Amino acid sequence: YIFFVEDETARAILKKLINKYIILEQKHSTASTVIIPVGGFKETARMAVTTNSQLFESSNVFAVLDDDAFAEENVQPGSEFKKLLDENSIIYSLRFTPELKFIEVLSSDNTELDAHFKTSMHCEIKSILNSPDYTGLHKTNPRYLAKAQFNTFINKCVASTGDTPEIVEDCLISLIANQFTDGEIKNILGPIFNRNK
Repeated sequence: YIFFVEDETARAILKKLINKYIILEQKHSTASTVIIPVGGFKETARMAVTTNSQLFESSNVFAVLDDDAFAEENVQPGSEFKKLLDENSIIYSLRFTPELKFIEVLSSDNTELDAHFKTSMHCEIKSILNSPDYTGLHKTNPRYLAKAQFNTFINKCVASTGDTPEIVEDCLISLIANQFTDGEIKNILGPIFNRNK
């Protein structure tokens, strides 16, 4: 299985979800997976379509795009992305946009997550949410705002833990991936792994 995604954040979260999915669905335990970040959603879809036409039949190629790629303005009749969607059944939605999902989860008032976060990051979610660095962020685009908020979380955690940004981001992504239920993971990945060519 070769997955093309939009960026490193999508790659990291998809990797965690696939690992959890393979444990849930043992019939896929021998699946070999590769996840490749590409760039914008159109470029990612185009790369998957091009690669799919060049590989052997035994390879399964997919574009797994952030959910906001499927916004109404991107799927207008006649648009390049709409044409790619209509002509190729290998383009899937991740069912969420990573940055927005991260902020939604981190802001959810989940006591179990709060406890894990405090143990892992040596600080509290609420202290970051209430910090001037966080509350002072202003962007009109919700995704850009969520990205800035997530980066603020990472920077605050780096300061608290002394770990590198990469270690902190991986830990945060793991904490968030653990918030997905088994059913949610199956809904996201089942249609891809069980797809008939």
